[in-house]
Amino acid sequence: MIQPDKRLLACAEMVSGRGVVCDVGTDHAYLPAYLIQTGKCTSAIASDIGENPLKYAEKNLRRCNMLDRVKLIQSDGLENIPHENISDIIIAGMGAETICSIIGKAEWLDESINLILQPMTKAPYLRKWLYKNKFEIIRETAAEDNRFIYTVMQVRYSGVSADIDEIREYLGCLDLQSETARLYALRQAEKLFKIADGMYRAGNFLKSREYSGLGEKIKSMTRIKGARSMVTVNTIYEILDRTAPFKYQEKWDNSGLLVGDGDSEVNRILIALDITNSVVDEACRKGADLIISHHPVIFHPLKRIDFNNPVCRLLQEFKSAICIHTPFDVAKGGINDIIYDMLKKPLMLEDDAETIELVSDDGVTGYGKICSAMLDDNFDEKEIAAVLKDVFGCKVVRYCEGTRYIRRIAFCSGAGGSFLEKVIAMNADMYITGDVKHDQWITAGNNGLALFDCGHYHTERIALDYLRRVIQVNCPDVIVEIAESCTDPVNYVF
Repeated sequence: MIQPDKRLLACAEMVSGRGVVCDVGTDHAYLPAYLIQTGKCTSAIASDIGENPLKYAEKNLRRCNMLDRVKLIQSDGLENIPHENISDIIIAGMGAETICSIIGKAEWLDESINLILQPMTKAPYLRKWLYKNKFEIIRETAAEDNRFIYTVMQVRYSGVSADIDEIREYLGCLDLQSETARLYALRQAEKLFKIADGMYRAGNFLKSREYSGLGEKIKSMTRIKGARSMVTVNTIYEILDRTAPFKYQEKWDNSGLLVGDGDSEVNRILIALDITNSVVDEACRKGADLIISHHPVIFHPLKRIDFNNPVCRLLQEFKSAICIHTPFDVAKGGINDIIYDMLKKPLMLEDDAETIELVSDDGVTGYGKICSAMLDDNFDEKEIAAVLKDVFGCKVVRYCEGTRYIRRIAFCSGAGGSFLEKVIAMNADMYITGDVKHDQWITAGNNGLALFDCGHYHTERIALDYLRRVIQVNCPDVIVEIAESCTDPVNYVF
């Protein structure tokens, strides 16, 4: 079964099931195929402005034996879409202005049409435009996918133009009892604070206060009744332990609270991949009480205290440090699940991921993932390397070519070369990791495995934002940010 991402699943939940569903900008036609597979509709229209997306859509629909139930139409928005029997129109994955333009040109839309809209940008603009142009939002939900949070709106024509207040403009009809919705609201508050800061630096103090006040109002709406007002280092430790249980750390690892007092208060947190002197300096400048890092700041027993050692600096500045190394590597929802979400669409991964090296009997917790892929046979290793470079933000991707069509893809964050033999035994055609050694390249070549080295730093830094969001949604009063000084320690010559 085709499994769309969480963003499209949220769209699917709002389908009425009354008639024909039209998916505008269908891309690979995942959503229409899923709707038919799950009985949400019996027929659908999949439209796109480009020829290539429709070719991919046709290929996917043929694999699912659905070409007779999904009509493919090349169309700019709704221009070429027949009006008969359409009950639902989905416009997802586009900017707000584009969505407004598509709806504005379709004068035939009336109260009988169930509109499902998922803007990638400027959701406040879309909400304001809808009400001004005689539409209303019936329902709204937030969906988190690939480190981003999207809003999905169920909309209908009302025939009445209306103005909405600023809270409605930025939050719509979201139910803030949902953790994802609260995180969405916090993101909106962060944007308002940035606007306020820009206004202040430009000398527009009145507007700065207005945006800052609105941000504070939205932030206050995310607070859970009865929650503790004071956040301590132990509070943060417990949140991290629920996210990536420390009990799963390797015997050779040193994760946990490594520096500081668990009872000390936390008002500001800095998150980094490594705790370097530069990161400690940044924590001091910004007044951060706690640094959370992936890699342990104390890895081997300390036999002497060097004043230039970050541990000494932390003690001198009364900063606490929690490190969450291998627990986050193996956790359900941890680094490798994040990588899966990031690679799912560009590498067309299927929903059958298995863990490469289990550390628990739950069948999920462990290192790396391997899953099927629907890549075109003409999609070669050089193209894949370019995709990975973009996904991970690498300056360089090292790779060797395989000898087989790529049907199964494995990946592991950090230095995953130790799992190479197991990956080969699991019939992988391609493996993505970092810190690949010379002999591992040889082994991959001998076994016809396409191997990609995206770097230790780049395959792990991508998870820092997830940690930031986890803490922020549980402790909205604490300032949480990723360290600006958390950068790739390696320089490259091209």
